[in-house]
Amino acid sequence: MSSFFNSLKNRLFGKAKKAEQVKEQDVIPQATPVEKTEVEKREPAFKPSPSSVQQPKPQRDPYFIQIGFDFGTAFCKCVCRDISLDKAWVHILPDNENTEMPFLVASAVSFEKGSFQRVNNTHGAYEPSALNHVKMALQKVALKDLDDPVLQPYLAAASGIAEKNVRRFVGACSVYLLAGTLGNIKREISKRYPGKIENDYLAVNMAVPVADANHPGVNSLFNQILRIAWILADDLAEYPPITYKKLVSLIILKKEGADQSDIKEACFVYPEVSANVQGFIRSRTSSSGLYLFSDTGAGTVDQSVFLFGKSNGQDHLTYLHAGIFPLGSSLLERLAANEDGDASWKNLEHWRQSKESGEINRPLQTAKNTVHIELVKGTRKTIALSKKKLFSPRQINDLRVIFGGGGHCENPYRLAVVEQFDGDLFHPKEIASRRKANEPFDLGMPIPKDLQLKSSQRCWVDRLTVAYGLSFEKGQLATFRLPKDVKTPTEEQIWRPTRKPPHAPTKDDV
Repeated sequence: MSSFFNSLKNRLFGKAKKAEQVKEQDVIPQATPVEKTEVEKREPAFKPSPSSVQQPKPQRDPYFIQIGFDFGTAFCKCVCRDISLDKAWVHILPDNENTEMPFLVASAVSFEKGSFQRVNNTHGAYEPSALNHVKMALQKVALKDLDDPVLQPYLAAASGIAEKNVRRFVGACSVYLLAGTLGNIKREISKRYPGKIENDYLAVNMAVPVADANHPGVNSLFNQILRIAWILADDLAEYPPITYKKLVSLIILKKEGADQSDIKEACFVYPEVSANVQGFIRSRTSSSGLYLFSDTGAGTVDQSVFLFGKSNGQDHLTYLHAGIFPLGSSLLERLAANEDGDASWKNLEHWRQSKESGEINRPLQTAKNTVHIELVKGTRKTIALSKKKLFSPRQINDLRVIFGGGGHCENPYRLAVVEQFDGDLFHPKEIASRRKANEPFDLGMPIPKDLQLKSSQRCWVDRLTVAYGLSFEKGQLATFRLPKDVKTPTEEQIWRPTRKPPHAPTKDDV
């Protein structure tokens, strides 16, 4: 399948230069002793204005607010929870209150004439100065996959600045986006809980895909970017315009603070699929068993097969295998645009709108067929490698599927997964028995009762499952074992049913 993706990259974007080795300091700038001394002499880029009127002490108890932050490919989403009351609410953007999905924050930044600015849309639209899919760009940098098509706009933007360092540039984009968003969330919380009390406490959980959590380099970089953004949140709230050079100086100035123990304690990264299923495993409809979670986002389809059960009385997830496939919903418009020979941002936007409206036409149908074929292969691989780690291979016949993600739809994403049950990885008689008993093969996500939603807002839940799951205090989240920690059983360990030899009647039986 790798040959398909390589040829697809070349068709869409042409061949890129050979990837260079990525070091952490290439993404998070390090200050030399001389540079640090110069920066420390400067005034911070943003200084909070002191209040001239002394505020009365607020009449309330200290709060503990847990921020569940979903750093999505197309959009960021946030659910906050008052731990004392165990009540959660959705973070709404003040400027977007009258939109259909007012909680969506575009995972993009605008970079023009050497300065960063906010991208303000809730539709994921392509714009001329926008750098989209910041999360994917950061992921590719961490994986040292500098040939990936998602980095092409970043390469072009970085070529216009003095350093021409795409790794550091992507890191700056990520910090600007996360710090601006987290700063807005903190301001909204301060309005709900006015004033300051000594023991007020804020913490943030952010998700990484399981396959990336399995990769120490990706997990470490996402963690460090989150911590730097957290300490810069007050400076960059509301996304003030800032030059690339000033942002890098600000990151250098504050970087050491990101390694302090209290910041490390407040900032936590957690596997995305574990966050996604928190609402499910806490619901009355959940039960122990074997599950495939297929999460379709804008950039990728993330799949994980896991065993759910109890360990020492606590919910526990054991991941057998996890895979990430570059087959997310944004690929559909890219393939359609490529089909008609125009990959400009205007044509990408045209095909995005066509896709969202549900139009049926040849370029989009061709794109869906292409994604379907590749996702069938990817899903088969996910299930096959998971089956090898089961002590009883027959247990695979009990597999149930949970679908998630803002890009999920019937064609091609659901169809490519459920047709696996008719393949040779499953026993036909056992699958037929499940169908005869009307046993569902795929499950829906329940609507959390502790999330403050109006009846007209219940349709938001499909987009909020990750943020909701992350809104629990990290000690309350389900424990887990990653695929790298789960060994394939030996031949002696695999349970195989034994047949009793047929009984031959003797004269005593007559």
